[in-house]
Amino acid sequence: MNTFQPLEKFAFSQLHGSTLLLPSVSIGNVPQLTLDLLISTLGLQKVGFLDDACVHQIAGSNAFGQSTGITVSLEVFQTKDQQWTLVQQRAPAFKKKWHQFARNLVEFIKAAQFKQVILLSGFDSFGRTEVQLQGPPLRYLATPTFPEEIVQRLTQLGIGEFERTHVNRHGEVIHDDEKTPYIPGGGMTKYFLSECQANEIPLMVVLVFSTEGDNIPDGILLANLLNSLFQLLPPEGAQWTPPVSWEHLYGTQTQQILYD
Repeated sequence: MNTFQPLEKFAFSQLHGSTLLLPSVSIGNVPQLTLDLLISTLGLQKVGFLDDACVHQIAGSNAFGQSTGITVSLEVFQTKDQQWTLVQQRAPAFKKKWHQFARNLVEFIKAAQFKQVILLSGFDSFGRTEVQLQGPPLRYLATPTFPEEIVQRLTQLGIGEFERTHVNRHGEVIHDDEKTPYIPGGGMTKYFLSECQANEIPLMVVLVFSTEGDNIPDGILLANLLNSLFQLLPPEGAQWTPPVSWEHLYGTQTQQILYD
């Protein structure tokens, strides 16, 4: 199981009725980039953290440049109006513990009584079929209990449901007939989707096709989609504010003079 540890003056009941947004540690780490961008831009406050033995334990400097506090494996943030709760995961779960970690998250979700859940995940671009090479590199999966009006808005934005086919490493097209499809590079997404289906939790998974490398553009793409769906940014020309930690993601830029 996991344990929610609130910071001072925050009550567990303040999670009730909010929408939970969380990442699956997946190829390219795009979901975590998106969450950091949201936390930085919206000025979210950390309200606690989750303690889970299924996840590698880490501690580091504050990711948003504040002079106090540290960063740990599973941090919980919330908007001032308490409409959104974000869980940022900075260390992966042990691979043999993916299913148990998914169960633990579902127990936390049930106890907190979240309104609905949105999981951001990656999908290995190598596994795309010919159809998936066309249009936006984004797809979704939703449980039957997830609000239909949000799914319809996704469709209107040109985002299709995740196709149950993929290309394996031998170039063969594989058709997946299981209730929860195979998601190459998606981390624990398959297990989490399965647990939410079994517990009738309203879940939408948003997937972005990705590879390893500089995935900041993919992170912004995913943030833009969420903003189009839920109007997270103020309408008056607001722009994304990258977190301080992004300055050191991929090292310093090479000076062009070296090649002149």
